[in-house]
Amino acid sequence: MALRVAPNKRPDYRMAVVVSKKVSKSAVVRNRIRRRLYEIIRTIKKDADKEWPYDLVLTVHDERIATEDASILHTQVVRLLQKSNVI
Repeated sequence: MALRVAPNKRPDYRMAVVVSKKVSKSAVVRNRIRRRLYEIIRTIKKDADKEWPYDLVLTVHDERIATEDASILHTQVVRLLQKSNVI
C-alpha cells in the first residue's frame, strides 16, 4: 500500500483509494478493500483534532488487504499518515 499526499486549499481532506484489476479480478474484492480503507480513514479523521488540508491517494498493491485483520490494517494506515506528516 502506498500513500500520496498533496496540499489543497480546502479546510478538509479529499481522498481516493485506487485498487486496479491487477490486484484482484473480482470487483467484489476490490470494493471490499475500498470500503475498508475509507472507513479506517473516516475513523482516524474523526479522532483527530486538527484539519487535514490534503488530497490523499491510497494505492493498493496486494489483495490480502481484503482479509487482513482490522487492527493491523488500521496500524498500517496510521503509519502511512504519520510518515506523510498528515497526523
